[in-house]
Amino acid sequence: MDVRMKKNLFAIGFWSLMPIISFAYIPSDIDKLNKSDNCQKCDITEYIVDNYQKQTFLAEKLNHSYWTAAYLRKVDFRKKSLVHSNFVVSRMFETIFDEADLSDSNFSNSECEQCSLKNTKLKNSNFYKVNFEYAQFTNADLSGASLEKGVFFHAQFMNVNFLGANLSRADLSRANLYGSNITQKQLDSLISYRCATLPDGSVYDENGEIDCDQ
Repeated sequence: MDVRMKKNLFAIGFWSLMPIISFAYIPSDIDKLNKSDNCQKCDITEYIVDNYQKQTFLAEKLNHSYWTAAYLRKVDFRKKSLVHSNFVVSRMFETIFDEADLSDSNFSNSECEQCSLKNTKLKNSNFYKVNFEYAQFTNADLSGASLEKGVFFHAQFMNVNFLGANLSRADLSRANLYGSNITQKQLDSLISYRCATLPDGSVYDENGEIDCDQ
């Protein structure tokens, strides 16, 4: 084996040991997210924002963006346009979507602990098998949305529009539905709404069989 061949083999071996850096998201889209007003169709898949202080992005137009499997703590999406966006299997903590437009978006199998979606447009959005415990939906528009098999324990749904929404086998235990237009048919489709505050302000205690003060 000559010297040149030995050098080539050494180079191949050396570079094969170097770590391959890969991202599920598109790095240039992260730049647009932070430096541009427009980040429509951006791919933010598996992006991590692990802050203990509130963070927002410069981009306001985020329609058709992909946040699949992202980890978002204390991110502020207030008043942003996120129509047709994808948050499937994402994990969010204290994330703010107040007054944002999330119509036709997909949150299937995601978690959003203590998130705020007040006055948010969520028309025709998908919340299949989500966990949105303690979430704030006050004055949100959930018309035509699917909350099927979702967990909304202690969530606030005051004055929410549920027109045409699918709540089949969702858990709204201890949720606040005061002033909402949820129907008895929708309530009957739930897996549970024990100790929930109903639209008229009464508490559902299964005819006194449950102590809702505990």
